[in-house]
Amino acid sequence: MTVPSLQIVPSESPSSAEPEIDGFWVEPQNVMRLAPLMIPHIERAVARSNGEVRTGHILDAAERGEFFLSVATEGKDKIVAVCGSEFVFYPTGRKLLRVSLLGGNGMRRWIHLMKRVEEFARKNGCHAVQVTGRKGWGRVVSYPEVRRIFEKEL
Repeated sequence: MTVPSLQIVPSESPSSAEPEIDGFWVEPQNVMRLAPLMIPHIERAVARSNGEVRTGHILDAAERGEFFLSVATEGKDKIVAVCGSEFVFYPTGRKLLRVSLLGGNGMRRWIHLMKRVEEFARKNGCHAVQVTGRKGWGRVVSYPEVRRIFEKEL
């Protein structure tokens, strides 16, 4: 599947003192070219992943088209946030887009771009968007909490 190159236009106007935030999906063939600009944001999210993933795993999966990366940009060459997601298929036929990576600076300036992630999920036949992460993300994206995960290290 080819990830569309979308120009994401903010739905809210930034103040005149702040540069406009745009965004786009990163095509698999462009992952490694953009990696140096994305890695700082990916690493912030990976640091909270409880050892489940490393930056290299994310970049490799995105390059294979198995994990979708989108970025929020300020100007032409500054990435201020990275969002990572993947499709999840259930035996019942339910399909969802799971967002498991969100890392960046100045969240209030780019979080509205999640609406484009929802559009991507809708266009790809998903029944829902699921965000996995720390408790605070529920308040940020205003999604209802569906379940909690409990884990014990062995």
